[in-house]
Amino acid sequence: SSQQLLHSLVAGPVAVALVLLIGAGLMMQSFAKLLDVDPGFERSHLLPGTVDLSNVTYKDTHTRDDLARQLVERLESLPGVVSACGAHELPLARPGRWTRIVIREDQKNAPPGTPLARSEIEPVTPEFFSTMQIPLLNGRAFTEWDLRESSPVAISNQKLALRLWPDGESPVGKKIGVGHSLANSWRMLEVVGVVGDTRNLRLDQPGLAAVYFPFAQMWPGGTTILNPVVRTTSDPIELAEPMRREVLSITGNEPVSNVRTIESIFEDSVARAQFAMTILGIFATIAVPRGQVGAPS
Repeated sequence: SSQQLLHSLVAGPVAVALVLLIGAGLMMQSFAKLLDVDPGFERSHLLPGTVDLSNVTYKDTHTRDDLARQLVERLESLPGVVSACGAHELPLARPGRWTRIVIREDQKNAPPGTPLARSEIEPVTPEFFSTMQIPLLNGRAFTEWDLRESSPVAISNQKLALRLWPDGESPVGKKIGVGHSLANSWRMLEVVGVVGDTRNLRLDQPGLAAVYFPFAQMWPGGTTILNPVVRTTSDPIELAEPMRREVLSITGNEPVSNVRTIESIFEDSVARAQFAMTILGIFATIAVPRGQVGAPS
């Protein structure tokens, strides 16, 4: 009948609108939870940048180490800066994954096919964990004495520590090997500390296993990219121009790029979810029937 047809014509859009509204509501809940996710570090008052040291003239790796150290010291001396550090890549701002196989010392002679841990590797300056406020859970952080001529050391995050020592045994004081494959010669490092996990790539993805080592102990063919970071007492963007000046004073002709707050990187990380939520909300609003359809006389 015409009455049934009318009801079905009205019920269809209402059902679609209801589904869209429920979906939008669930997405809003997920988005709210995403905003509350702990990235593993304190993101406020941080200003990072990027310096490509391959464009800077230096004689050898020792000179590069000194240059990185001087750069961090100069940034730390700026008015309004609480602390400064440098890293190859930063949490939530990683352009790509730099991974290696990581083993316990007793796994050096493991037969082919043995499941081994794969981990992010990250060279950082000694002040990295305190500047980023990544919690030290066990052992010690890096110091200015962890140099190229010193014993090679590493800091594991909690995820890697549990992967290598599932029984919860502390890795501090033990040695791990870093390499490409079982056939490789391992670079052996003593674990001196364990830190909390951070969200490496995106907020909605769990943090990855990671091993940190001093920038000053990086192998000769390692990265030439250094991301300096300052933690400030006020709006970090106010330090953008002073950071640019200090970097040029050290490098001579290589400017700092990608100067933006960690907050803006955080916003980019949630932008996709926010966009999807907005689009779904718009469609749900459009789909809601307007007014009442009268019954036929």
